[in-house]
Amino acid sequence: MRVQGVEKVVNNLEKFKLNWNTKTKVVMDYTIRDSVNYAMSNAPWTDRTSNARKSIARSNVSPDGKVGHLLIGVDYGKYLELSNEGRYRIIWPTIEQRTKPQLLENIKRFMKV
Repeated sequence: MRVQGVEKVVNNLEKFKLNWNTKTKVVMDYTIRDSVNYAMSNAPWTDRTSNARKSIARSNVSPDGKVGHLLIGVDYGKYLELSNEGRYRIIWPTIEQRTKPQLLENIKRFMKV
């Protein structure tokens, strides 16, 4: 006995997955871009050369939209994030206080979950 409609269900699930991944990538990309702007504007240090502030960037979002990175590209960025009891930290606080909540809200709004 053969169950009818299995191929149609499988095709619909594949379309749903592709649509979901595309939407997730758009939401992640938008959220990470906003986080870069926020981090650049709210970095707690006083610029001397503005190299650190200008190096705050994002990586490309993965094709499935599940991975995106916010980073600081100068070699002393690690020092800014980890030294002085976190006084000059900007990347991690931005992720925790801005990116994560905004990402969840954007997913709910964009995906209508």
